[in-house]
Amino acid sequence: KSSFGAFETNQTTIDAVRDDLKILILTNFGERPAQYDFGANLRSVIFEQGDGLVEKVRDLINIAVNKWMPFVLSGHYDDVHLSV
Repeated sequence: KSSFGAFETNQTTIDAVRDDLKILILTNFGERPAQYDFGANLRSVIFEQGDGLVEKVRDLINIAVNKWMPFVLSGHYDDVHLSV
């Protein structure tokens, strides 16, 4: 338990953006009642196979980031390790 309540709070902007990016990537369309199209919607490719899957996932993430987190520059988060 944190001194700020039941949940840990972010102490830096980078930590907050990392958490927000993680939430965006892990959210699928329809999971946010007032924002149907929030998220990367990776569930749509979960059972796909074959060539181009990595590029398709990257495209879905880039589309979501450009729409919901435009202050994060596309491609600059490729090396961000998001522990799930």
